[in-house]
Amino acid sequence: MTEPEPDSNMSGPAMSGRYVVAFVESASAVSPVFQRKAEDVLEEFGIEDPDPESFYDVEAFGDALREVENRAGEQTVMKAGERMVDANDQIVAQESARAGLEVMGEQHEAIHRNYTRAAAGGYEVEAVEPRRFRVGIYGDYPFPLSLPKGAVRGTVKVTEPEATMPDVSEVPAADEETAALVVTW
Repeated sequence: MTEPEPDSNMSGPAMSGRYVVAFVESASAVSPVFQRKAEDVLEEFGIEDPDPESFYDVEAFGDALREVENRAGEQTVMKAGERMVDANDQIVAQESARAGLEVMGEQHEAIHRNYTRAAAGGYEVEAVEPRRFRVGIYGDYPFPLSLPKGAVRGTVKVTEPEATMPDVSEVPAADEETAALVVTW
């Protein structure tokens, strides 16, 4: 599936609407009431009626996710991160956690327009053990950490059939990193 063309009116990083819609769909999986609350928060940050064929300001989406996290908790945004992985065919098609996590990093860049690592962040993956990976987060990552926690967890779940409950935890960041996660299963 090809990504929509960027909105030429946006000068900063913009995120594909496919993932904004995936966020709303993850809220609808909880309940219709929660879906409405998530849509209300998005509207507060200028994102109305998300369209998968459009692009949305990364900073506004990040602020909306932080507000959802404040109102509904970290688990809600983590579930959204997992759901956003489900919407990414390139990640789902991978046959190992390592490949899936590496593609997750590539896709983070690919789903943005006007992308720079400094403005939209990025990921780097390191295998620590066969069932333990470290994910470094770089740049000015605009989203709450619960989103990549969910995305990392979702990536491992879809690429490793025996990994039904991967554990994702924050670990100390290295010098160049904004944050770091470790996933084990």
